[in-house]
Amino acid sequence: MCLKSKKFVFIILALGLALRLIFISLLPASELFLPGPLADQKEFVAMAENVLAGRGIILGEGREIARMPLYALFLALSFGIFGENFFYLRLWQALISMGSVGLVFLLAKRIFSREAGLVAALLAAIYPFFILFSGLVLNETLFIFFFLLEIYLLVRLKETVQAGEEERGRSRTYFLAVAAGVCAGATVLIRGAALVFYVFVWAFSLLLARPKKRILLAVGIHGVIFCATLFPWVWRNYEISGHFVPTTLRVGLSLYEGNSPQATGAPILNILVIPDAARDLDEYEKDKFLRREATRYILEHPGRFLRLCGMKFIRFWNPVPNYPGFRRLLIIIGTAGSFLPVVFLALLGMGLERRDWRKWFLVVSPVVYFTLLHMVFVGSLRYRVPVMPFLVVLAGAGGWRIIQGLKKKQGRDE
Repeated sequence: MCLKSKKFVFIILALGLALRLIFISLLPASELFLPGPLADQKEFVAMAENVLAGRGIILGEGREIARMPLYALFLALSFGIFGENFFYLRLWQALISMGSVGLVFLLAKRIFSREAGLVAALLAAIYPFFILFSGLVLNETLFIFFFLLEIYLLVRLKETVQAGEEERGRSRTYFLAVAAGVCAGATVLIRGAALVFYVFVWAFSLLLARPKKRILLAVGIHGVIFCATLFPWVWRNYEISGHFVPTTLRVGLSLYEGNSPQATGAPILNILVIPDAARDLDEYEKDKFLRREATRYILEHPGRFLRLCGMKFIRFWNPVPNYPGFRRLLIIIGTAGSFLPVVFLALLGMGLERRDWRKWFLVVSPVVYFTLLHMVFVGSLRYRVPVMPFLVVLAGAGGWRIIQGLKKKQGRDE
């Protein structure tokens, strides 16, 4: 069968969907899976229940701006239609995960080649953590889909701007800029940590793209739509707190978790002791206090801050699970055995395509951004999952080069 055949794409998608359906069918429909180290699942469910009960997009009393809203609304929609049945929710997430596999294919195909796209799609279809997170009540699966779609649209936008077509080109530019702006807003509404990423995206677009006038227009449209998408959430937060809050009032807690006398580089919210001075503060003032305390700690202990950054980096890129409860032989083999080949192939792909680095810079930028972000906050293997699809895209290029080399060697041997 020729690699140009469209059947390959459908075979890969069918394989990925089958693996996800088998996995979610093994999970209890009325209970959360792995609630211990992934207790965030309970918070998302609580938010969805509050939405359905008419109490608003809140986590609880005094925790009204604790998490971004879009995933909770997604849960509320599923619960509203099917009841609090996790099988149907996981089914939706399995389908969304397969949408991400399709986007991995399109992105790698666009940047490298169709064959590289097929290799990348196959890796994404069988990657264990993508399958695992389709069964967890966490926002990673939804976030990955919108983030991949955003990067794909930005790649298309950059190509369209540089192509410089006339009337049709301008219309396509406007459409792509608007669609990318909406997707960018969606990623932040799912995960506030993505907010600062778009500053880097815009800076890159302005520095590297040509012509400047057209890219300025595209970036401007993208920025306006991005801000418009976030505006209802920002306005709602202002109405509640009386302050400008673009994401959540959890940032201070997360920053303090990663930069305090108790910090280890790992998630420690279950044992973190909050200073007495913050206990009776309202949500906004507590966030402000913890930000200030974390910043003060960093400035007063620069050496330990740098050591913590190194520890968080290691935790973020650890080939094996950090959580002691997951350090079982089969889990270690499965984690390292799936992660290390992807990293090797991604590095190989970047090395072989280094002369054309501008075409894949947007793909590697989320990897760099989230690595740096979690070196400041908290490092965890879980927080690496959203950047893995971008490494898989790069791995597709490396994998296809290896296949080409093997084909050439086989041809010489014959």
